[in-house]
Amino acid sequence: MNTDVVISNLLAFIGENFLEGNSADLTADTELLTLGILDSLNVFALLTHVMETFGVEVPLEDLTEANLQTLAVFGNLVSARLESAPSPGGDAAAALRVA
Repeated sequence: MNTDVVISNLLAFIGENFLEGNSADLTADTELLTLGILDSLNVFALLTHVMETFGVEVPLEDLTEANLQTLAVFGNLVSARLESAPSPGGDAAAALRVA
């Protein structure tokens, strides 16, 4: 799956769920931890969204400050997990490719 598609989906999710739709200034390079956008509860919600939307899990050892600092970095991590995961038929990722 294209990393840009993953990042766009994550940007929309964060804007809608953590910023009350006020995401005009949110970019892939926004510092999520530094600005307090991601806290422990929001990280859990983000991981749940990734699992439900893309069908992949992010291992605990990958939940580092460096990997969660921006969506560019986290989106690349999710994309790498998608590429290494077996592709089930008719999954949510296929629906995202069409969108």
